[in-house]
Amino acid sequence: HNYSIRHPLLNEFKTARKSRCSPLYTIQEQAGAIFGERMGFERVLYFDPSMPKEERMQPPKITFGKPSWFENVREEYTACRERVGVIDMSSFTKFHLKSGGTEVVDFLQLLCSNNINVPVGNIVSSGMQNDQGCYENDCLLLRRAHNCYFMMSPTAQQTRISEWMRRHMPKDGSVSMSDVTSMYTVLNVVGPKSRELMSELTRTEMDIAGFTCKVRKDFYCH
Repeated sequence: HNYSIRHPLLNEFKTARKSRCSPLYTIQEQAGAIFGERMGFERVLYFDPSMPKEERMQPPKITFGKPSWFENVREEYTACRERVGVIDMSSFTKFHLKSGGTEVVDFLQLLCSNNINVPVGNIVSSGMQNDQGCYENDCLLLRRAHNCYFMMSPTAQQTRISEWMRRHMPKDGSVSMSDVTSMYTVLNVVGPKSRELMSELTRTEMDIAGFTCKVRKDFYCH
């Protein structure tokens, strides 16, 4: 389903909607969001403030030609490319993995193709392959402590990767895993002016020297 040809069809559920929403859902709706669905989450497809609210509840018409939402999406792309944009990624799958000792490190080293034994506070991007070398998962791992990791994966992976990882956990129960997807809001701030925006909001310098890639940094937004 994720990799199927989407045009000229749009495979969006019409019933059982709004069962899972981002904390920003109301703000997005008021801004004219057209929503799609993934793993039960309402996710913004694009924004069209000019469209009446009742019409936004219907899935957009899809065509092999130029779609009606082309200009809306182009404006959003241009904003992210040339200025600054905020992308709500709260629906992404999130897990806490921990152990009493270093068992969680050994467990993730077994599953991941990248070296996840990094200093606390560092972030690792890695795939998880099966014994045939095929991808089971694509994830980001944040090491929160010597025996604790926070993992983020694509939204559609929430149930299947949970089951796959549990099948490979140590039989002695030394490693625990908790689904914390709904506990965290995730915002991706992108664009050439993203540093300027974040510096203003956090009163923190966002230069390369002080805010390096794949390293956790905690701060407050004012």
